[in-house]
This record gives sequence, structure tokens and C-alpha cells, in this order.
Amino acid sequence: MLRKIHKILGLALGGYMLLMAATGTILAFESAVFRIAFDLQQPAPVMSASQAAAFGGSLENVRAVLTPSAEVPAVKVYFTNAAPRLYNAETLAEIRDPLGLQTLFHTVFDLHTELLLGETGETIIGFLALAALGLVITAPFLGYRWRRSVVAQSVPASVQQRRKHLRIGLVVLPVLAISLVTGLGMTFHTQAKSWLPVILPQLPARAAGAAIVTEAPLRLVVFREGKPAYVRFKQPGEWHPNGRSKADYDGRGGFENVEDALAAPLGMRVYNSLYPLHSGRMDGQLMRIMVAVSGAGIVSLAYLGLASAVGRWTAKGKAVASQRAHQNG
Repeated sequence: MLRKIHKILGLALGGYMLLMAATGTILAFESAVFRIAFDLQQPAPVMSASQAAAFGGSLENVRAVLTPSAEVPAVKVYFTNAAPRLYNAETLAEIRDPLGLQTLFHTVFDLHTELLLGETGETIIGFLALAALGLVITAPFLGYRWRRSVVAQSVPASVQQRRKHLRIGLVVLPVLAISLVTGLGMTFHTQAKSWLPVILPQLPARAAGAAIVTEAPLRLVVFREGKPAYVRFKQPGEWHPNGRSKADYDGRGGFENVEDALAAPLGMRVYNSLYPLHSGRMDGQLMRIMVAVSGAGIVSLAYLGLASAVGRWTAKGKAVASQRAHQNG
């Protein structure tokens, strides 16, 4: 029964898994591609909230301004009706992009997160990820049972492919599980924010830091219609590349309603770690390399699983044809 469930899910979700693995691997190297293609120089200059807010206010249809960092030493502006664009961190001139790389990566991101279908696509991806968890859950049991049942004397090609499928699966299974669970948490973010603080124990957090707005680097200014903008800071110890500590910006250099992400309850701290774990965008390149390797592994996994199924169907078809020929002969 488990084998049938695994096979049906694998065949049904093969295209989804390939798409997520390919687009996720591409997105893992977005920053590196931008640094090379646009010759972005480090170190990145520091940008204050007033500077970022003033620059965002000088442009039309701006949703948010991301300040320069070591990862991308340029100002990134998010628009409500267009792909994000990069601006020189010192001159604030728009960076020329003759190859359309920024639009390309923005399209890949939308494809990865919502299948280019907006909120409907995001919901579809969420339910596909739930189904893919069935593959992850059944895989270890099937692998154990299959290895015990295989006799290593006569090994047809389909069995060799299943062996490779099993071995690669065992390697990428932990990263795939993390990717699916974190992706689900971000897709169904409202439910995750509500459930995680209830499910996880209420461990004591550190006291809120009062000096966040003066000591932590500013990462993001988000504009809201009819409301003051809010800003996000990245403190040492925060995994999220854009930080999760935030405050309301009064437009005159002052901040109100400061929230320290490191002092949040455990459930919220776990929620804040979903994106960096999913994308590999943590300090250092190790997680990013792991995401890329696991993406290549998932592509191989889907191919070998499909090849094994086709091989078994072909072998059964030949056996039936041979039996009929023997009976007719």
C-alpha cells in the first residue's frame, strides 16, 4: 500500500518537484550573479532610514527599499507594479541591465512562489507541498523494506535505477524535508504565526534590546498607504538576511514601537527562521551550496524514479507480449 501511494505521489508530483528544485537552485545564486554581472563593489556604504525613505519617496509606485549589504552592495527598490531594480549605492543612479537579469530573476521568484498565478498559485503550491510531504514520510519505510527484499544476484536496469533513486533520496531527504516544511510555513504564514507560539514551549527570551535602532544595521524600509513607513534592522544573531527586528518610522529620524526579534517568543523566532532555512540565505555560503546540491539531487531523484517506473512498465509489457506470442504460437 505504501509503495503504491509513494509511486502515485511521485508520478503526480514529479513536475512540481523538478520546477521547485530548478527555480530554487537558480534563486540561491541570485546575489552572486548580480555582483558579477553588475560589478558591484564592496564594502557597501551605510544607508540611514531618512536616506532610504527620501530615496524611495523620490520614485513612483515604490513598495520598499532594501539597503546595501555585503551580499548585494547596491540599493534594491521593490515596486508595486514592476520588477525590482538595483541602484548604485553611492550615486543612486539606476544600474543598467541590458540582459534583463533583474526581470528574469523576479520571474523565476514568482514562478517558484506562486506559479505566476498570484495568490491562487501560492495556495496551489502549498497543497502540492503537503502532498510532497507524503513522499518524504513514506520514503524511509519503503527504502528499508525494499533493501531487505532485493536479491543482489540478477540486477536488471530498473532495479539499478531504483537503487540509485534510493541512495540519492537518503542523501537529499533531510534537506528536502526542511525545504517542504519551511515552504509550507511561509505559504500558510497566517496559520504558522498563530500555531507555532501555541505548539512550541514558551521558553524565556532575552530582554528586549533598547539600542536596536542605533546599533543594528538598517536593512529595509517598507512604505504603507495611509500609514507611517516601518523599518527592519538586522541584529547579530538574526538569521534572516533582512532582519526581523522592526520599528515604525516617523519620517523625521525617530522610531516608535520597536520590536526586538531576538526577544520574541520561541514560536515567532522559529517562524522568523523559516525563510533563511528555506532559501539558504544565511551568513556564509554553506547553506546556499547545500540548497544547490539538494536541488540537483531532487532533479536526479525525479528522473531516476520516472525511469524506474517506465522500465517496470516496459518490462511488464514485453512479458505480456511474449506470453501472448507463446500462446498464439
